[in-house]
Amino acid sequence: MNEKYQKKTKDSILNNKDVFDIDEANQIIDAMQMHNYNCDYDKTIELYGKYKSVFSNDAFFSNKLLSEYELATHKIILDSKPRNIMVILTNICDIRCIMCHQDRTPLKNIDKKIVDIVLSNLQYTEKLIWQGGEVLTLPYFKDILVKTINYPRIRYTVISNFQNISDEIIELISKNNIDFIISIDSIIKEKYEKIRIGASFDRLEKNIKKLNDCMSKSESKVYLQINFVIMPMNYKEIPDIIDFAHRYNFSTVAFLRCITDNESLKITKEYEKDVMEYIKLAKEKADKYNIRIINTFAEFNNNDCKNDTIKDYIVNSQNENKGLFCHLPWYGLLILEDNTVKPHSACGYTSFVNIDSYNNINDIWNNEVMQNYRKQMLKHEYGSCIRECRLMLSHETRKKFNK
Repeated sequence: MNEKYQKKTKDSILNNKDVFDIDEANQIIDAMQMHNYNCDYDKTIELYGKYKSVFSNDAFFSNKLLSEYELATHKIILDSKPRNIMVILTNICDIRCIMCHQDRTPLKNIDKKIVDIVLSNLQYTEKLIWQGGEVLTLPYFKDILVKTINYPRIRYTVISNFQNISDEIIELISKNNIDFIISIDSIIKEKYEKIRIGASFDRLEKNIKKLNDCMSKSESKVYLQINFVIMPMNYKEIPDIIDFAHRYNFSTVAFLRCITDNESLKITKEYEKDVMEYIKLAKEKADKYNIRIINTFAEFNNNDCKNDTIKDYIVNSQNENKGLFCHLPWYGLLILEDNTVKPHSACGYTSFVNIDSYNNINDIWNNEVMQNYRKQMLKHEYGSCIRECRLMLSHETRKKFNK
C-alpha cells in the first residue's frame, strides 16, 4: 500500500461512526484482506467485531465482512456466500478453433437450475464471469444480462468470440457495468479465419464497430479486453494487436500461452526469447496508448520459477507464520457445465460432484469438494493442488490472487 492509502485506511479504521459510506466500507474490507494476507488474523477479527453491526443492513458489505472474518477464523463450512463466481454456461461453440479441445468432450449446456441459483444470490456477489464455449449461443443469455444489470455493485465479465451477437445485446452491454473480453488471435483476415475456423474477421470488426458506436452514444463505462493466444503463426503480430486495440477502444490486451496437445501450435523454447522481444515492443506501444498489458505468457508454465516456489512451500509448509498458500477457497466459486466445482479456473485439479440435487448456493459453496480445498490450505497439505496450480508462480502472483 502507498502512504496515502495507508493513512486513509488508518483514519477509517479509527473512525467510530455508526454509519458508513461506500469508500469507507471498501477501505475497511481492504484492510481486513491485507491483515489476512499478512497473517494478522486477530486484527481482522477485531475489525469484524467493530463493524459487523454497522454493516448489518447491507447484504453486500455484510457478506464481504463475514467472508474475511471466516477466513481469519479458518472456518471450513462457511456462512458467507461466494464473492466471486465464474460460471461455464456451455461448452458448445459456434466456431471451431484449431487449439480448442471442444471436439473431445460431450457437448452440454449447464443446468438452468444452477444458473437460477447463482442469479438468486446476486446481492452478495462482487465479480461474476460468464464463459463458454460461446455464451452468445444460449437463447436465454439476454435474459441473464437483463437480470444482472439491476445490481450495479457487481463487476460483470463476459468472454466471447463476438461473432454472432444481436444489436439488442450490444446495446445492453454498452449501457451497463460489463467487462467484455473478446478473443482475437490475429488482425490479418486470412490468418484469423484459419485459426478460428468458421469465424469471419469482417463480421468481428463490424460487431466491434457497432459496440464502439453504442458505447460512445451512451457514455459507457464498458471495459474491453482482447485475449490473444500466442502461436508460431501469429507471434509477430503481437505489437500490431496494440494498434488494433487502440483503434477500437480496448483498455487491455492479454497475451496468453497456447495450451494444447498439438505441439505445432506451441511456442518452442527456441522462440521464447523472440516472443518476449515482441511483447516488449507491444508494451512500449501500449504505454503510449495507455493500454494495459497482461502477460501470462511469461508466467504460465514457467517451470524453473514454479519448481522453486513448490520447494519453498514444501520445506516451509509447517511454518505457521507462512500463512495460507491460497485464500481462493474462501472467496471464489467456479461452476462448470459438467457439474465440476472448484475455487478458480486456475486450480489444476478437482473432483466431480453432482450438484443437480442442490437447491441453494450454500449447498454448492460448502459441498465436499470445496470443504476439501479449505482443509488442504489449513493443514498445509497442498498435494496435487500446489503442483497443479496455474497461479502459483511467484510470491507476487500469490499476493495478487490472494487479494
